[in-house]
Amino acid sequence: MMKIKRRHFLTFTSLLALYPLSKFFQRSNHKGGREKRTEYKKYILLNVVESPSRWMFDTILRPTNNDKFIENQFIATGFAHIGQEPLDFSYEYKTFPHRGMNFPVMWNQSLPDSKGGSFVLKELAENMLIVRGCNMIFDGHEINSKRLDAPSIGDYSIAGLHDHTSPGLFPCLSLEGVKESGTAAQAYHSPSKNRIPIKHSHNHYVDYLLDSFLNSKEDDSSDALLEEILAQKFRRDHIGDFIKNLRQKKKIRNFVKENYSLIKKDYESAISKYQSLIDRSIRETRISNLTDKRIPGIKFPLTLKKRVHKDKTPFDIVDYIGAYKQGDRIIIEDDIRDIFKTAEIKELAKQMSLTEIALKYDLTNNIVMNISAITEMTTKTISLDDLEIKSSGDTVIISKKKEAKEEVLKISHEADSHETGSISTLVCDYLMWRAVASCTHELINRIKEHGKSQWENTLIHLTTEFEREPGEIDKGSHHGFTGHTSTFFSGSIKETSLIGNIYSISHDQTDVSPGCGTWGKGAPIDKLGNREMVYGNIATSIADFLGCPSPMPHEPRVFKLENGRIHSLVEAPTNKEFIKQSLKFEKPAAT
Repeated sequence: MMKIKRRHFLTFTSLLALYPLSKFFQRSNHKGGREKRTEYKKYILLNVVESPSRWMFDTILRPTNNDKFIENQFIATGFAHIGQEPLDFSYEYKTFPHRGMNFPVMWNQSLPDSKGGSFVLKELAENMLIVRGCNMIFDGHEINSKRLDAPSIGDYSIAGLHDHTSPGLFPCLSLEGVKESGTAAQAYHSPSKNRIPIKHSHNHYVDYLLDSFLNSKEDDSSDALLEEILAQKFRRDHIGDFIKNLRQKKKIRNFVKENYSLIKKDYESAISKYQSLIDRSIRETRISNLTDKRIPGIKFPLTLKKRVHKDKTPFDIVDYIGAYKQGDRIIIEDDIRDIFKTAEIKELAKQMSLTEIALKYDLTNNIVMNISAITEMTTKTISLDDLEIKSSGDTVIISKKKEAKEEVLKISHEADSHETGSISTLVCDYLMWRAVASCTHELINRIKEHGKSQWENTLIHLTTEFEREPGEIDKGSHHGFTGHTSTFFSGSIKETSLIGNIYSISHDQTDVSPGCGTWGKGAPIDKLGNREMVYGNIATSIADFLGCPSPMPHEPRVFKLENGRIHSLVEAPTNKEFIKQSLKFEKPAAT
């Protein structure tokens, strides 16, 4: 029999006026443990940080043959030609027709599957909607990465609002990856929940997530609950929230204790599976017109024909050999393909594994993941500062300085490719997207195993902060913040779809390299009042699917869930001619 101290009795009788006794005991005696799988929607945001180029993957630049497409040497899906000498190469942008539109050729190629074989990437397009031509308005990685989840700066996030209206066993899992600050994974803001950050320093994600509940020794008795309530000074509204949170902790604790060994076993098995997919996607590949032939690095001395810029200023060293640039170094490997033998994508296998397990065991309704670029590439390099250039008639000679040192280093791909050359950009980004696509394909297959309903109630959102605007020459590219692509996968997407307009070419004052070709810059949409799509339109569309309030309710949707089917609310996509108009905003400094 429960005993109550006299001072507690006096306090408790006054509490009855605020909170009925029957409700207290009804809540305190609630049985924890595993309940029936919820039918709440699941939202998975895959944010590939630092905005790698997507031209070879899911940025559809020429939907039909009737759409105008202007080439740029940076915008490529592979090599049109590659010889045996440095700089003896040319690029091509190659597509193939699929489901009524032109896809980059990668979608007609084979990628690794989890059974040790392969699948053709176009299988991934079966339940896919690509939204292109979104103007992010602001420049900068940090602001736009955060806006992918919290589009209205300082306000509630999509995952936070979804958690508030559709509570899961755990709130949003923020898989921060290597880049732990200034990203979508840190943007979470909810009226009632706090995210659970999973950092790359956490060696075992499942142990970190579940450990506190495994070791918990809380007393669940009504006496202990009453003691805790009486120790607080509650208002009427706070008592209900407090008991509800206590019930949730008990529910999680019981579930974890019952299922921990199974969850841990499945998680560890999934890591090996996803790691294999990643390694087979990026290491020792032989991809047609990309890695099926030797890619020679630079050799010195190098004699080249003299060149000048459009303004007649002479080319500098980096202008001649910038295609081989990574940061402040030049790749001089005999065969550039060899640098990927040790390549990695940090944390991705663990992130995808936890996502798969979280969905299998219905642990959460929201996951936000940061995915990083390829790293740990072992290659022979030389610093640009160790090179010199001399002019001789109509030629120049680039050679090593006497004190120059060649170094074998492990380098990381600079996906934010201001200082990354066209060869590095093409090959590194191509291989990275193969790995991401292979892992996404596997994740979707596992979701489908849980039944048609869960796949239809899941929305996977694959994106970057913005597109890339190619430079005039192939030594680097710029932030294409006036163009953004979001790609969605769901069982509620019943056919391969594309929405959004882009310019075939542009040269307004927001562009770094006017006339730089077709790269994905957003163009006006008739159904939006002849203005460009902004991210609020995408965010409101996501919220519509999830059944939660929009963080930007004033922005109309561009797609809608109706009768179990996602469909477009705007006109068919097209490439538009550029018409110069005055800007209505100012861009802040990039970060």
